[in-house]
Amino acid sequence: MADGQYVETGTPLAVLSENKRLSLRVDLSPTVYQKAGAIASANFKFADGKLYSLQELNGRLVSIGKSAEQTMFIPVFFEVDNRQGIFPGAYVEAFLQTNAQTRALVIPLSAILEEQGNYYCYIQTAGES
Repeated sequence: MADGQYVETGTPLAVLSENKRLSLRVDLSPTVYQKAGAIASANFKFADGKLYSLQELNGRLVSIGKSAEQTMFIPVFFEVDNRQGIFPGAYVEAFLQTNAQTRALVIPLSAILEEQGNYYCYIQTAGES
């Protein structure tokens, strides 16, 4: 619509919006989808380099997708307060936190090897084997 242009009755002239809350979409790899139900919280790293917890942003988990889209990732949606330095359409790093495991095998991070997205470690059963 141009300045000074005539309009008909019912033509929208402006769109009012309030962006106090933002929706964050996290794309979850299908390889870890079985853990999606255990998501308890998240941390987000924005362009300013600061790390914010979901609680600091007064946020909440809204929903977890049930199917993969064209990108083959499952969407997970969070809702957070809009703070200075956060703007719609920006990319963020998300660190999802799941409920704590009561019993788990624990090894040093340095023992984990990665090859083509698969993680593994070797177990030394004897001297050279």
